[in-house]
Amino acid sequence: MPLCCAAGAAAIASPTLFNFLGMGSPDALATLLGAALLFQADRIARSAEPRLVGLGVLSVAACFAKHSNPLLVVAAFGSLLPQLKKRALMGLIATGGVCALLVLAGDAMTAGAFSASLIATVRWSRTATWKWLIAGRYLVEQAGLIALVIAAALVPRLRRAVPRSAWFGLVASAYLLASITRAGAGPQYFLPFHVAAAAVAAMAVHALGLTRAGVLAAVVLSVQLGRDAWGCRVQLTAIPDWASAATRRLESFVRATPGPALMDRQTMLWLRAGKRDEHFVETAALGLDWYHDTWRPEALERFIAARGFGVIVLRDRSLLPSPLRPLIDANYAEHARVLLADDSYRVYVPRPREASASSAR
Repeated sequence: MPLCCAAGAAAIASPTLFNFLGMGSPDALATLLGAALLFQADRIARSAEPRLVGLGVLSVAACFAKHSNPLLVVAAFGSLLPQLKKRALMGLIATGGVCALLVLAGDAMTAGAFSASLIATVRWSRTATWKWLIAGRYLVEQAGLIALVIAAALVPRLRRAVPRSAWFGLVASAYLLASITRAGAGPQYFLPFHVAAAAVAAMAVHALGLTRAGVLAAVVLSVQLGRDAWGCRVQLTAIPDWASAATRRLESFVRATPGPALMDRQTMLWLRAGKRDEHFVETAALGLDWYHDTWRPEALERFIAARGFGVIVLRDRSLLPSPLRPLIDANYAEHARVLLADDSYRVYVPRPREASASSAR
C-alpha cells in the first residue's frame, strides 16, 4: 500500500501536468487507461495461467480515449512477447483488428466523419522546436524522478525488480514526450512518461529496502513529491470572486443570445449556458489548421459575412487565424470586454445590416 500511494502521488503531483488531471477530463481518463495497460501486462506476466482478453478490452478502450495510447498498447503487448511469443503477437493483431472494425462501423454511421476526425487529430506534421524548452523545463522540474529512473536502469538488481511492462511503457512514453515538438501538442504529452517514471522510481525505492541507498532514494522521492505538492498549491487557489461574477455575467449573456458561437476555449461556459444543441466553433482547431496550411476557410468566411454566429468570444491571446479578423470587424461590433481568471475576453455581436453596409462604404 505505501508503494501504491507513493506511485500515485508522484503520478498526479506535477505543477506542469496538474491541470490536465482534473476529474473526468479526457487526459485523465486516457492516462488511467494507459497506466492500466502496463499494470495489466505485468499482472499477466506474473500469472500462472495468463489470459489476454482483459488486456485486449483495455487496449481497445485506451485506443479510442487518446490518439497517443496505441503506442502504449504496443508496449504492453510487446512486454509479453519474450514470455508469450505468438499469443502476445496475435493478441496485438486482434486488438488492432477490433479497432479497425469499430472505425469502419463509426464511418458507416457518420458518412465517413468518424475516421476524418481521427486523422485530423494526428495529421499535423509541422514542428515547433521551441517546445523543447517546455520539455527541458519539465525534466528539470522532475529531476528527482529522473535520477531514480536512471539509477534503476543502471543497477542490475533494480533493473530486474522493475517489471518489463514498466520499462516498455517508459520507452514508449519517452517518445511521446519528445513528440511535444509537433505543433498542437502540449505538456499533456508528458503524462504517460510521468506515470511510468513515477512507477519505476517507486519500485526502485521499494527494491532497495532499508539500506543506506534505500533511505537516500526514499529521501529523494520524498523531496520530489514535496516540491511538486508545493508547486501545485497555486493552482488549487480559489477563483477570485470578481472573476466568478464576470464568468456568470458572460454565461448569462451567452445563454440569452440565440444561434451558434465562435469562442476561445470556453467549452464549459457554452455547455453551462444550455447550448448543447447549438453549434460551437473553437478557435484553437482553426489556428492549428491555419498554422499547418490545411484549413479551408471559405465556408466559415461566408458564415461570418452572413453574421451567422450569434456571439463571438475571443481572448486577447486568441489563436484565431489573422485573416478572419478583418472579416469579423466588418460584420461584428465589440459589445463588451470581460476580464476572467485566465485572460481578458472580447465579446462581439452581429452589426445591424445597415451599419455594416455604411462601414463598408
